[in-house]
Amino acid sequence: MRNLPFKPPVIIGIILLVMFYIFPLNEAEESIIFFPLNENVHFTSAQTDLDLLAAKKNQSFQVKWSIRSLLQQKAYLRQDIGLLFMNGKLKGLLNEWKQNTDLMEENTIISGRESSYIQAISFHYAEIHNGDEQITSADRITSAKLFVIDSAFSPLTAFKTPSNSEEREWKGVLEKTGLNQQQQIINDASKKYKINLNQFYPISINDLEKYETTPFPNFTLPQTQNILGKLWEGIYKNYFLGIKTADGTIVSPIESTAPIIFIPKTGTELYVITQTKDKELILLKQRINE
Repeated sequence: MRNLPFKPPVIIGIILLVMFYIFPLNEAEESIIFFPLNENVHFTSAQTDLDLLAAKKNQSFQVKWSIRSLLQQKAYLRQDIGLLFMNGKLKGLLNEWKQNTDLMEENTIISGRESSYIQAISFHYAEIHNGDEQITSADRITSAKLFVIDSAFSPLTAFKTPSNSEEREWKGVLEKTGLNQQQQIINDASKKYKINLNQFYPISINDLEKYETTPFPNFTLPQTQNILGKLWEGIYKNYFLGIKTADGTIVSPIESTAPIIFIPKTGTELYVITQTKDKELILLKQRINE
């Protein structure tokens, strides 16, 4: 995945790839790298949770955000990352990695001051070494959502699924606001980068979990699972750790919009689009190996 319009020479990519395999790292380090998926190693459990705390703090509501995952065996490297979006803007990041473990647990508190649609998504990752055999990986995606109603006209409350007409109304209002924002980003990106929207399926990062068991349109499920693994590697390196702007500056992703993934109806490239805190529209490009 890379920023347009920069196109690194192919020969450099080949040299780097060769160097990686000739001179492997002796110790694990914080880095999500897609390796072929290991069909024999799976996560026995994985989850992302959002829960509203009862009391406000400094006039702000508090939400506990938790991530947990358990692999069926210890792995050379375990890493879980999480992204939390509030009303379509990135508000928090979680990132933890450990060697020779099967279990990862993380949690933090996120604050807000108005009625909000909160979405959290996690990528659970394992790098698996088995003697001199090829390095493989395992991954899972989990997500959670929470509607927080913080109004002067009613008590502070939250729900994940509406249970009455008032909650259904709030859900509709908050979701519509987010969808309008997303559509605006899609339209702006299509104009700036001359993207033919008829050739792509736009998918929010917050909707990726369902594609673990449902293939992308025009792709098989194994192809989709490989695309997801490589996509998360790109998101981690080019969004989670910082966004490269047009002038080469690396900026924090906090307050940027939730990335939108453009899955091609035909072709071998997908796009990831976001808008930074300073309203700069960023397009990342990643090749799909079918």
